[in-house]
Order: sequence, then C-alpha cells, then structure tokens
Amino acid sequence: TYQSTESPPDRTGLWSTEYAVHHWVKTAQLQPVDGDIVVLCDFWNPAVSILSYYRWAARIDFKIYAIYAGGSLIPYDFASRILGAPDCERGWASECELVFCASEFTGIHAPETANVVVTGLPFTPSETDILLPRQKLVIFPHRSSLDKGPDLAAMVLQIILDRNPDVHVWHPQPLPIPLGGRPWTAYGKRVSCRQLTKPQVHDVYDRAAVVLCTAPSEGFGYAWMEAATRGCRVVAVSQGCYPEFVRTKDICIKGKNDLRLQSLYLANLVEAGLTYIPQQVQASVEYYRERLTAFADVPKIWWDQILKPSLKTT
Repeated sequence: TYQSTESPPDRTGLWSTEYAVHHWVKTAQLQPVDGDIVVLCDFWNPAVSILSYYRWAARIDFKIYAIYAGGSLIPYDFASRILGAPDCERGWASECELVFCASEFTGIHAPETANVVVTGLPFTPSETDILLPRQKLVIFPHRSSLDKGPDLAAMVLQIILDRNPDVHVWHPQPLPIPLGGRPWTAYGKRVSCRQLTKPQVHDVYDRAAVVLCTAPSEGFGYAWMEAATRGCRVVAVSQGCYPEFVRTKDICIKGKNDLRLQSLYLANLVEAGLTYIPQQVQASVEYYRERLTAFADVPKIWWDQILKPSLKTT
C-alpha cells in the first residue's frame, strides 16, 4: 500500500495519469513484474486505475485485488453524494481480478462489473476472560457523518438521558442537537465527547452497558464488533450489515419510516440493556465471539484459496 503526502505538480490540484504512475513507482520503490499480485486495502482508491494503466502500458502481467467495504451504490453511503462516483467504481471494479466484500450487504451493492467474493474482513475477537461489571454507560463509537446516522443517534441518546438521570454517554465527535432537543452542554458531565486512545476506548468498552449502532450503510463495523466481544450489548437499526451479524432481539425493526418513532423504539431497547445481569452479558459475549471468530481466518483464506493459487510458478 502507498500513500503520498506530496502535492500534485500543477496548480489545478489534479494528477495526470502518466505522472501519477511514474510518481507511484518511483516513490513507493515498487515495480510489479510478471506474475505479481497487488492487493489494495480499500477498493475506493484511484490507484486501481493507476495500476491498471501501468499494467497495460508496460505490458506486465500482474493481478489486482481490492477490498470493498462500502461505496456509492450503497444507499446513504457518503460516496453516493460524489458526482460520477458510480461510474468510477464500475471502472475500477472491471480492472480488478477479484473484489473481496466485507458482508453480503456490500456484495449485493458492489458494482455490477465486479467479480465479487464475500469473505468478511480480518477481525480477531477480544479474548478477555474477565468481564467487568457494566456501568450505566451508553456509547456511540462512530464519527458524526451522515452515513453513520448521527441524527438518529442524537435523538436516541437524548431520550435516554432525559428518562434516566443516572445514565452517562460517550461519543468521539460532536453530535447534532435534535429538533426540539437540548444543547449537549445541558447534560453536564453525563455526556463525554472526546477522542480517546485505543487502550482508553477498550477501557470504555469493558465498562459500558450498550453500544448504539445507527449507521444505515454499515458494511462491516469494527467498532461495534470490538465492543460486543468485550461485553457491550449491541442495539442496532435493521439496515446495512447488522441483520447478518447482530442478534435478532437487539435489532430495531419498527419505525423505519418515522425517525421520531424509530428513536423511541431504539431507546426502549437501549434501556432494556442498562441493567447489569452477569449471565446475560456472558451469553452476549459468547454469541458474538462465536459468530465473529471465523473472521480471524480471513487473511489465511485470502492467501490459501485465492491469492497463492493465482501466483505464477517460476
């Protein structure tokens, strides 16, 4: 993988294809040869076109693979608001030998020009043996962008805070103030909005009662998976990949067409998870560790079943 911090050579801020190819090869000090394979960790990457152009221009036979976790053909995804994005994705997909999809949901919404295989993404569940007692803490561990459902999350969290004076909330980025809602500062120290280090986030996961998931276009979701395998009860909308992975009883299927009504149903599910019952926490952790443990083998599956056989023997 390669990421440049240099500015493009012209004032328009654009890279010509030829310049980008030569710059990539020179800076990355990587020149593919016949029989190589190149795997891009994110399908949404102009490097697909750069590599394809280089492969054609240099007459070199190497294969391109990419990982697809979301894109412009998925409803509510931020990329869907980028002009011309679907056509770009269709072009990139046609240039890849294979596209690894994060879930059945992303596989269904992948460009029709893609040769798709649904494998999930690499994820190793927490192996923490000691489950700490849960506090009345609700977390929304996502960025505050439209594809994560921040408006719905804000409504749910304020309902919970108003109805439960002993509940606390953590989210990493500022959330919008719901229509008719209160300024977040009105809740004082009960609401924590700040970035945390990874160890600090894991500490929050080990203490929180519920992780709230409102992203309608979620393709996989490392944040909620980490929280679930460390003892948090998951409460999710019935969109995105959640129906594939989340327990049925933790998915809100009501009120999808009415944001206010849906927020009330979600708040009820969250409140049901605030009471600490050790047996229920243990059962939830065991479910998600068993459900998600197969993803630890995804890199091995990619290599043994797909990438290694595609290498040319010399």
